[in-house]
Amino acid sequence: MPPTGPPSSDPSHNERGSSLVEYALLLGLIAVVCVSALNVLGHRAESNIVALSDGIGGAQVLSDADAEDESSDEAEKKAAEEQAAEDQAVADQAAKDAAEKAAAEDGSRREP
Repeated sequence: MPPTGPPSSDPSHNERGSSLVEYALLLGLIAVVCVSALNVLGHRAESNIVALSDGIGGAQVLSDADAEDESSDEAEKKAAEEQAAEDQAVADQAAKDAAEKAAAEDGSRREP
């Protein structure tokens, strides 16, 4: 039969009670460490997310720069086409002048 005396008179009961307190303290310490770790890691995760979103925003800026490059490429292409058309017009005028000069010279040879 188990002893019916006061709980403090049994040494095994005192050890069980102190073990329970030790486990409670250990559990509290683990909870504090977990909360602290989540707090620190939460700030790091937040900074990583902010950096990622800034990187995505930077990619948009690069896209805008690429669009400006494309528009400048289009402007250069248009300028080159205008220059080619102008060169062609000059060449056509030169050919026309040469043909008129040749016709004038040919006509002056036939008149005598």
